[in-house]
Amino acid sequence: MTETRQDPADASQPAAQASATASAPQAARDGLGARTPVLPDACNYGIALRLLLAINAVMLVATLPGSPSPQAWMESFVERAAVLEPAALASMLLSCSLRKLAAREARWLQWLTLALIVTCPAVLAHVVVMTMSQRELSTWGLLGVIVSALALGASASLALQWRSAQRQPALVAARVAALSARIRPHFFFNALNSTLGVIRSQPRVAESMIEDLAELFRGLATGDAVVPLADEALLARRYLAVEQQRLGERLVVNWQQAPGLDDALVPQLTLQPLVENAVRHGVEPAARPEPIDVSLQADGRVLVIRVENALPPADQTGPVHAAPRPGSQTALANIRERLMLLHDLEASLDTRAVRGRFVAELRLPLVRRRAA
Repeated sequence: MTETRQDPADASQPAAQASATASAPQAARDGLGARTPVLPDACNYGIALRLLLAINAVMLVATLPGSPSPQAWMESFVERAAVLEPAALASMLLSCSLRKLAAREARWLQWLTLALIVTCPAVLAHVVVMTMSQRELSTWGLLGVIVSALALGASASLALQWRSAQRQPALVAARVAALSARIRPHFFFNALNSTLGVIRSQPRVAESMIEDLAELFRGLATGDAVVPLADEALLARRYLAVEQQRLGERLVVNWQQAPGLDDALVPQLTLQPLVENAVRHGVEPAARPEPIDVSLQADGRVLVIRVENALPPADQTGPVHAAPRPGSQTALANIRERLMLLHDLEASLDTRAVRGRFVAELRLPLVRRRAA
């Protein structure tokens, strides 16, 4: 881990060479243009959560007919959940482990694999529950468990295949591109506005800022939705170099980046808007220099981007968890929507106020750029 203070000279470092194209989490695992595998992608937290919620919802509805009272309904639900919940968790674990291997085989073999991984855990759980409760096993009971497991497994697979068809890489890329295009004019306007603020009083500084802006715009010209972290960090540093010309010693940035993260892939214009919000709402309103802390770290298989800045003076008197000042939500909402499209529930952007500091923490899967 290294810690450096922002210097305008840092913005002259060369950009990383390659960039990546956008893809949904399902497409990223399956490959662009590939037919969706039969086994659900239970490695994805969002899909696993949706499967569990759907199974419980089906059980609630299935136990309703024939229940004489709400208490009997809940007792019947708990009884079935004792069988299906462990079986569902075991099936999802098997699906996560075998999905890539099974995806290479014929479709009929994939369906056979799905049938086995949903029925075997269900039958085993049923036998264990019936034995522990000292109840007699019956053929019809086993048959009902097998049919229910097959119906739930097939329904889940078909529903997720349909969902994947609606989220094809081309459609997701188009949506992400539209969101990126929406945030770029906001970024350009703010950057140009910073230059206009000094163009009369400090023409030489304004000229230098325009040159830095040209480098910024050149970095965004590719229009890539996903870029290496090195490129995104360079873009943020160049933006800080522009603001350094305007704010001078008032802008102090502590930059920490763990080694070996330059090739990690991130959506373009995620770090820069967070840094821009920190400048607008933490540095500009302050009467004295208030440092901005930027941290780029890896937490296992998760990339953690954290930006901290001082709360505006009016907000510092409020409670510890006071809401951020209005005006920072447009960029944050844009980032969250792009994260949802690209990574589903595996990525998040959390904001909070702690002891007079506003903290924005971005967490997303640590995916590295593939070698050409």
